[in-house]
Amino acid sequence: MGETITLRAQVNNATGYRWNTGARTQTIDVRTRNAYWALVTTSTPMGVCDVVDTINVNYNPLRDVNLGNDTTVCVGEALVLTANYGTGSYLWQDGSKQATFYVDSPGYYYVRAQIGRCVSTDTIRVNYDDTLKVNLGPDTTICRLDRFVLYPNGAGLQFKWQDSTSSPTYAVTAPGIYAVVASNTCNRAVDSVEVNFQQCDCTFYFPTGFSPNNDGLNDYFRPVYRCTFADYKLWIYDRWGNLIFFTTDPTVAWTGTVNGKAAAASTYVWISDYKDATTGKVYNQRGTVTLIR
Repeated sequence: MGETITLRAQVNNATGYRWNTGARTQTIDVRTRNAYWALVTTSTPMGVCDVVDTINVNYNPLRDVNLGNDTTVCVGEALVLTANYGTGSYLWQDGSKQATFYVDSPGYYYVRAQIGRCVSTDTIRVNYDDTLKVNLGPDTTICRLDRFVLYPNGAGLQFKWQDSTSSPTYAVTAPGIYAVVASNTCNRAVDSVEVNFQQCDCTFYFPTGFSPNNDGLNDYFRPVYRCTFADYKLWIYDRWGNLIFFTTDPTVAWTGTVNGKAAAASTYVWISDYKDATTGKVYNQRGTVTLIR
C-alpha cells in the first residue's frame, strides 16, 4: 500500500478511452485497491466497435520493517533483531538472509526485506556498555598544603561526586571521606576513599644548578616549599667566601648576577635559615649550586 501503478488500455486502432474513474486517457495512475475497467472505442473496416476490460488491483497490507530504536546492550548480553516481514526474502548488512539476526558487537545493523513488489528497509545502531568497576584508590594521608586529586577510574561517562558535581577530577582541599557514584545502562557502582592530612616537615628544596640565559628554563635560583614559614634568609657565597647575594623574601631569586654583572660559570655555596610557622621548628640548610652559562 502506498505504491502507485500505471494501468494502460492497450488496443489497436483505438479512438477513445473511458475509465470508471472518469479519466479519458489511455493510461491512469492508481494507488488504492479497487476494480478498474476501461471502455475503448476502436475504428475498423467493419465500423466502430467498443471493447471493455476489467482489472482488480489489491495491495499487500504489510507494515514497514522496524528493528526498533537505537539501543545499548550490556557486555555479555545478546540482542536478537527480528525483521518480521512475513514469508519473504531478507538481506542483512553482512549478506546473511535469515529473518532474525544475532548481535554480538556494537555497530550499525541494516536489513532489506522483500515480498513480491513490496520492499522495506531499516537500520539500527547498537552500543555496548561494560559493567562498571569504580575505583578511587586506597585511603591515604597527605601533607598539609599538598595538592591531592581524585580520578573516577572505571566510572564511565555518567557519575557524580559526593557533592553532586560531575567534574572529570576532584581536588581534595580538606580531610574527609570522598565518594563517587557512577551509572550506565547496565548497573550502578559506588566507591569511596578517606583522605587524612598531617603536618609534614617544612623542607625547602633548592636546585643544584641553573642557567640564567633567559630561555625560560631554569633561569632562577630560589627554593620550592610546601609549608607555612617565617624568618626566611638566604645567603650565597662565591668560592672565595665573598657574599654575593642575600634576601629575606623566598620569591626573590638570584638571577646569576653580582653587582649588576653576569657572574662567572662556577659552583657557589648557599645557606638558608627559616622557621616552620606551625610548629616553631627552626631549619638550617646549606648546599651548592652550579651556575651554567
